[in-house]
Amino acid sequence: MVVNTVGGVANAVGKTVVFTGKTVATTVKGAGKAVMVTTNATAKTINWLSGSKTIKLERSGNSYYVNVVVNRRHKIKLLLDTGATDIQLPMEFAKKIGVPKWKTHPVRVRVASGAIIQSRGFKIPEVSVHGVKAKNVSGVVLKNSNTGLLGMSYLNNFIFKIDTQKKLLYLKRR
Repeated sequence: MVVNTVGGVANAVGKTVVFTGKTVATTVKGAGKAVMVTTNATAKTINWLSGSKTIKLERSGNSYYVNVVVNRRHKIKLLLDTGATDIQLPMEFAKKIGVPKWKTHPVRVRVASGAIIQSRGFKIPEVSVHGVKAKNVSGVVLKNSNTGLLGMSYLNNFIFKIDTQKKLLYLKRR
């Protein structure tokens, strides 16, 4: 669907909307809700209406990292880890975002080495990766870890694909 007008209405339920040219104050109906878009979208495809996003990954050795925003304001770079059940946050970051000990519960975590360690589990109200949000995501805090992991408690909210050659993460809302 191509919208070349200033203003206008497009029905985008289950469709990708492509804006070309200068589009100002275009109203798009998506899943029964109207969304007002004001943009100058020259030759760009805007896929977020269909719930999909392509995210550039940062590579270091054989690992891939992604920038994450926790609870709408706390930024952290996390290792993308499909083998991790939950999001893992370093203790210092958990303290910084104000995770109170009384809101956590004891959990046992198997780490990459195979060891089982005691940890604290909690729910993260919102996790966002380049604007793609998931609510009430399970997380754990590990005392002796400086590395955070973006695990399956976030990724399972989406159909996802990791392209290691292009260093891209594709997320599509389920």
